[in-house]
Amino acid sequence: MATLDAIALSIFQAFDERGAAGSKQRRLHLFSGHDLERWLLKALCGLASSNSFVLDRHADLSIPKYWLDILFSGTQFPDGQGLYVCRSKGHEFKGPSGLAIQAIISGHGRLTGIGFKICGYELVLSMSGFSSRRFDGREFAYRPLELYATANDFEKSIVFSWDGQADLGTIAVSLGET
Repeated sequence: MATLDAIALSIFQAFDERGAAGSKQRRLHLFSGHDLERWLLKALCGLASSNSFVLDRHADLSIPKYWLDILFSGTQFPDGQGLYVCRSKGHEFKGPSGLAIQAIISGHGRLTGIGFKICGYELVLSMSGFSSRRFDGREFAYRPLELYATANDFEKSIVFSWDGQADLGTIAVSLGET
């Protein structure tokens, strides 16, 4: 479990774009998508079990056994469950720094995932899946291959490796001045 925490620091460093515009930097970051999903799930379980989510309504925050099996027994995420990233045209990735976390609660009042905004990038871990690839009125990609960010004289590629079901593809982001 401790090795998953190293991913958090690497993700924050990869997404941090302070001073990127005009820097002439070309960056490439490679991540195991499955390890990222497990770190997001670890955070979800920790926040739920400690009642640390700020909720606007009552919700069942109990943690299903299969979530723990994924974390501690190496069980794979079921198809359709895992990382989603917004790919709606015109969606703004606002940064450059900071962290925001939000619980995802189903219409039945059950905890089904977590949304992270890390330095402006929105990562959603869905433990129920979005079969239509839509959530919160926006289009999402399931397990994208790459997030490609550009700004004035700056570019960065964040690449995820995946086994099994994934939409793959590239989500292009224009940063503007950061």
